Amino acid sequence: MFGVVQNIVLYWGIGRWWRPRKRSPLEKLIDESRSPVERLIRSVLRAIGASYLVAVVLFVINTPLLVASGNLASPIALLIGPLLVLLTSVALVCGFLLMLVAGVPVLADVFGALTRWSLAAAEWCVHAADQLPLGSAYLPSLPGWWLVGFYGLVGVVVLWGWRRAKWFVLAVPAWVLVAALLPGPSKPADELRATFLSVGHGGCVVMETPDGRCLIYDCGTTSGPDAVRRVIALYLWSRGIRRVDELFVSHADADHFNGIGELVRRFPVGRVTFTPSFVDKPAADVAEVVAILKRADVPIRTVSAGERFEAGDVTFEVLHPPAVGPPGVENERSLVLVVRHAGHTILLTGDLEKAGSDIVLSLPTTPCDVLMAPHHGSQGAFPSALRTWASPKCLLVSRGNLYSNFVTERHTGVPTWDTFTHGALTVRSHPTGLVVEGHKSGLKEVVRSK
Repeated sequence: MFGVVQNIVLYWGIGRWWRPRKRSPLEKLIDESRSPVERLIRSVLRAIGASYLVAVVLFVINTPLLVASGNLASPIALLIGPLLVLLTSVALVCGFLLMLVAGVPVLADVFGALTRWSLAAAEWCVHAADQLPLGSAYLPSLPGWWLVGFYGLVGVVVLWGWRRAKWFVLAVPAWVLVAALLPGPSKPADELRATFLSVGHGGCVVMETPDGRCLIYDCGTTSGPDAVRRVIALYLWSRGIRRVDELFVSHADADHFNGIGELVRRFPVGRVTFTPSFVDKPAADVAEVVAILKRADVPIRTVSAGERFEAGDVTFEVLHPPAVGPPGVENERSLVLVVRHAGHTILLTGDLEKAGSDIVLSLPTTPCDVLMAPHHGSQGAFPSALRTWASPKCLLVSRGNLYSNFVTERHTGVPTWDTFTHGALTVRSHPTGLVVEGHKSGLKEVVRSK
């Protein structure tokens, strides 16, 4: 698709717009009066200017397709594009010559070195440019009707000619402004939405509070950080979310936090909240994510049992872990978060199990409407005592398969839904009641009504 669009614009547009103009006798005389060096310098400058004009046109033409297919825009391409064309052209020519002179060792070494150096220089330019502010930006996907309108305007300008289609040329930036002003979906001012995304074996719960904030509980999966691009970012953009106000990380296991780096690349993040033992885990991926947050200047805080905070009329209470301990693996120190809104309660448990479960079960009972099944719904992490202690009206499971050792409604005695079967599960808390919806299966169950 990119190649087709580029070829049309290059052949029918740029090829005609910048066709060399026939010079007048006076212009020829003036040019002949210049020294050879001056003529050479002016020719080089004209070539550079033309290459950058072509880069600008191709950037405008290609960016909507890049945003639509990969949610990526690269303004820095305007600066390094012509340089990359030069370097890759040198590599292409030298590589071809290398094949021709392969039997001559001296020449083969020379052309081989030039090919390697050109490609290495191109790679260095790309990596260096990507580190610059605004070198690249991740944007929401563009609707199909907007793309049709944009390339319709481009087609008119290219085929008709920009001199005869001046009004259409002016309409292109106006149409781009329309994309920037597209509103997100309307959001009820008195509703809390908590969506358990289907990221496979991992976890990500996106909470949209009535006052417009976005808070996320966990951001990771065993399939790796790419889940942020494939699932999390797309969902946030579809909901009109442009900023994550706070990210809660349940514990220091990679399938619960390895998407943080990609999330920070795509969205401003107001703060990341860890458990007391998170940064102390001697693991390279933990050190890496802490370094990423520091480089991005994202504040980090630590919470422990007993702390409470609010987001408008939504309240959060930390039940676990305590400031120190318990001993054992990170699962046992998972962040257990109670979310309350409009008389409804959602209990988020991460991978809570063993000694961690014992500590939580020793606390006063916390009846809830929605319980996140601990440890992705493992039967071993859901003892009957937990069901009695929490008295959930329904159980939501974030998992990537249907192995037999996972809990089902037969084991729990309450409605149990999982993201593998139903896709993303959205809990909608409203003063009139609480509803669970499955995005893939079409599930819609009233859990509690008033």
